[in-house]
Amino acid sequence: MSQRDTLVHLFAGGCGGTVGAILTCPLEVVKTRLQSSSVTLYVSEVQLNTMTGASVNRVVSPGPLHCLKVILEKEGPRSLFRGLGPNLVGVAPSRAIYFAAYSNCKEKLNGVFDPDSTQVHMISAAMAEVVRTRLREEGTKYRSFFQTLSLIVQEEGYGSLYRGLTTHLVRQIPNTAIMMATYELVVYLLNG
Repeated sequence: MSQRDTLVHLFAGGCGGTVGAILTCPLEVVKTRLQSSSVTLYVSEVQLNTMTGASVNRVVSPGPLHCLKVILEKEGPRSLFRGLGPNLVGVAPSRAIYFAAYSNCKEKLNGVFDPDSTQVHMISAAMAEVVRTRLREEGTKYRSFFQTLSLIVQEEGYGSLYRGLTTHLVRQIPNTAIMMATYELVVYLLNG
């Protein structure tokens, strides 16, 4: 692969990641809010069997649509793009590296398997979720991860580990489609 081809894939990957992150940022904000420890709502219930009618608080995790509604009502539409800047700082180079590694792997594997076959695309993509991850690893990060994981389970239970999962899955499909379409379009235009 020539240096120009590598640069084209770096640039196209960065563009794809950037456009995908911008267009799906509202879903990322909702997911993050649902994963946050401060998002739980306290719903008041009246006990009918007591003479005083005392209320009892019950902890409830809101759903994605309720969370979106609360964000829009209390903070306005601009808040759905909060944190986009720092996200783009990470997404653009991360996706640029991913797609450059992906295209390099694909070119090499086209000589091993049927060119542009499903195997070539799947193995290239897997070799790229690994190269990108290794480039982002730092020192003793995992020790702190497990400490945090343990603390969350102790304080909030196992269910709290899945907060925002639905929103993440709903966000991931359009994000990937937008990112891949943008990537392919930019590669096509630059190689056109």
